[in-house]
Amino acid sequence: MALYVLYRKTAETETEVTYRFGSSETDLNRELVIEKNGPTVAPDDPLVIKVAGRILVRKGNGRNWPHGGGIQA
Repeated sequence: MALYVLYRKTAETETEVTYRFGSSETDLNRELVIEKNGPTVAPDDPLVIKVAGRILVRKGNGRNWPHGGGIQA
């Protein structure tokens, strides 16, 4: 199964980061929230976990959360 997802950071507080994601720039119709201290991801859904995992890899040990990106697999 092919996967193509774009994501964009929409909000960030001291405790969590919120991203919108979807199949195109005009269709970012899903949302995920990453708690910074966990990191805990919500909602618990395979696609959300995949997108959150890519975001966490891009962030690495850096201070800044990625503003956006894409997954193609």
